[in-house]
Amino acid sequence: MDYKYTFPKDIMIFDLETTSRWPEDGGKISEFGCVILDKHTLETKDLFHVYVKIDQEDYDNSSDFIKEFHKDRWDYYLGKSIPQDRVAINQDQLIPLLIEKFGQYKNLLTISSWNLEFDFSWLRHYFYIYNQMEFFDKVTYNRFDLKSLFTALMIFDKRYSFDVRSKTISNLFGVAEEVAHDALIDSVNEAALFVKFCELSA
Repeated sequence: MDYKYTFPKDIMIFDLETTSRWPEDGGKISEFGCVILDKHTLETKDLFHVYVKIDQEDYDNSSDFIKEFHKDRWDYYLGKSIPQDRVAINQDQLIPLLIEKFGQYKNLLTISSWNLEFDFSWLRHYFYIYNQMEFFDKVTYNRFDLKSLFTALMIFDKRYSFDVRSKTISNLFGVAEEVAHDALIDSVNEAALFVKFCELSA
């Protein structure tokens, strides 16, 4: 069978929402979402999303910017109300759940996100806390930054203006973006951008 793409591993594109800018600020992950793309076809194989419950102190310690940024979602993060099609877990359940989820792919993943430095700093922090760095290093060995792909494209292809904001790129490449700061919606949008990039590069 002929395949259009020949990536060595399936691709996971993920997104996080958090209660502070960096883990060193004392915040927590409040949401995790991801899309798994088939390594040959880039079709979606799996979608995954959880809210990760925080407590009132986490909210109180958040900056005014973060409070405003997540203003429509705090009830989800605090566990006060959860949409019917979504799931909420406790903080100590996140890493075991991710290990179980990633484990089903037998580590055959290339991992990416729009802001890799930010997202990876949070994942690394959580895996370190729960003494699972060996698993983390194995799963995240193959990774790339989506924003860097489009930065390179805009540098070397003069048809595109140099503006690597995700909304601008979504509009430029005809990928509808629903701006909700929802980890699953953002992952789906970023996956669509990646597929579009691959189509342009094929």
